[in-house]
Amino acid sequence: MLALDVVEDILLTLDVEDLLRCTSVCKSWYSLISKPYFVKLHLKFIRNKEDKNNKQLGNRRIYLASNIHNIEGSSNGLVCISSIENYQICLTNPSTREFRILQDPIILPNSNNAPCYGFGYDSFADDYKLVMAINQGRYDGTLVQILSLKSNVWKLFGHVNYGFHDSKPGILFNGALYWFWYNANDIYRKYIMCFDLAKEEFREIPQPEDPRYDVRYSGKLGIFEDHLCIFHARGRPYEMWVMKNYNVKQSWELLPTDWAMKERLQCMKKDWRLPPKMPCYFCSDKTLMYLSSWGKYMSDPIFVQTLVSPYVNDNERP
Repeated sequence: MLALDVVEDILLTLDVEDLLRCTSVCKSWYSLISKPYFVKLHLKFIRNKEDKNNKQLGNRRIYLASNIHNIEGSSNGLVCISSIENYQICLTNPSTREFRILQDPIILPNSNNAPCYGFGYDSFADDYKLVMAINQGRYDGTLVQILSLKSNVWKLFGHVNYGFHDSKPGILFNGALYWFWYNANDIYRKYIMCFDLAKEEFREIPQPEDPRYDVRYSGKLGIFEDHLCIFHARGRPYEMWVMKNYNVKQSWELLPTDWAMKERLQCMKKDWRLPPKMPCYFCSDKTLMYLSSWGKYMSDPIFVQTLVSPYVNDNERP
C-alpha cells in the first residue's frame, strides 16, 4: 500500500477533473483532497506549471455567454459574476461547481450609474478582494467600495477624482487591477489607473511616449504573454503595445504589424459546467481565433482550473 505522502505527491500532479473523480475512490482520498492545505499545494503546483508553460496556461481565457450576467474577473480558478438586472454578485469555481452569493454592497448602483468592477487575489493578506466603482457624475469622480472574501463584508474606500467611460472590469495583473479611466478635470484624456490589492491604493501607470501611440477612442487594456498590453479594439488588431518591464515607461514596445497573423490566439470551446445553468466558454490552445472576437478575447480574464473554493471559511458553506 502506498504511503500517504506518496499518494499526495501523485495527486498533486492531477488536473481538477481527475481529482474530483479521485474523491470517490475512498474516504481517505476524499479527506486529503478536501483539506485546505492540499488545495493550496495544488494551486502552487498549477502556478508553477503556468510559469513554465505560460503560452499554454497563461493565455487561457474565460467568457460567459449570457445577456443578463457579466464576468467581472477571475483569479486562481474563482470567477466573479454580476447580474445586470439587480447587481447581485456571486463567486463560482466552474471546475468544482461551487457557487456563492456575496453580500450586497453598502451603496447600490442604479440604472444611471452602472458600476465598474475588479476582482483578484491579495497574496499579502491571503484573501480575495472585489472592488466596485460607481460613477458619481461625469465631472464628479467615482465612489469605490471593497469587499474582503474572508469577512464577506464591504467597506467604503472613498471617493477618487477619476471616472470611466465604460464599465469594463479591471484587468488583473501582478497583484493589481487596471482600468482605462479619465480624470474628472480632464475627461478627454485616458489614464491607466492601477489599484494595488495589498496596499489598497490607486496609482497611475505611465503610457508610451511615441508619436504613433493614440488611444483616445478605441484603446483597451489586456494581458498578452504575461505582460500588460494596450490594443485597439475596433476592427482588425492593427496595433498592440506591450509593457516589457513593469511600470517602466521606456519599456513599452509596439509589436510588429504581422504579429496578429501568428497562431497565438484561440477559438472558443463550449463548456456548460458553470452553475446555475450559465453557459461559459473556455478557450482552446492552438487555433486562430476569429478576428472579429479578437478585442473581446484580449480583455477576457485569464482562467486556470483549481480546487479553490469561494467559501474561504468552512462554516459558511451551505
